Amino acid sequence: MASYFKLLIQEGEIARLLQNHKVRVSENTIQDTCIFPLSSVAFMIVKLNEATTIWPPNTPWKLQPDLVERIERFNTVHRHGHLVLMATLFGPHELSVFTAVQERFMNTKLSILPAHNTNEAVDNMLTVAKATCKPASEIISQRVNHMTTNHLSADYIMQILSKIGINGHHILLTVSVQTK
Repeated sequence: MASYFKLLIQEGEIARLLQNHKVRVSENTIQDTCIFPLSSVAFMIVKLNEATTIWPPNTPWKLQPDLVERIERFNTVHRHGHLVLMATLFGPHELSVFTAVQERFMNTKLSILPAHNTNEAVDNMLTVAKATCKPASEIISQRVNHMTTNHLSADYIMQILSKIGINGHHILLTVSVQTK
């Protein structure tokens, strides 16, 4: 599997961390991407210090045009794509690049995940892949639905109403009207 990984993923550490997981990377995949076929999710890994035309990004700077093109292609090819932006430290320069990427792809279905190192990037990828895999995604969906429908109790409603400044008598009247 490691021989298929291209460029950033081919560096070794990401390939080593993913060797026990079913991941697909082929000659047709976009550079720095991998696909988890069981959960139908894809990830593109980008190092923030390589995302701009100059580093550190001073004025004026812009995102690498080939990177933007790759991300756009990745976003159109993969229905459930996630962009993992890696930086050792998210200082002002990294945050400005992160913000620029977010603004550029705000109106798309692409989700952006921050990571400080390859271990964290792989952990993020595995978490998303496991959560979107068929049995786990159904269980999570059922639990969220159960929590939202069954946990609107009278006590919870009373706490919310008291926080907005309604006194106890009015709260009890409101709760008794809602339960009828």
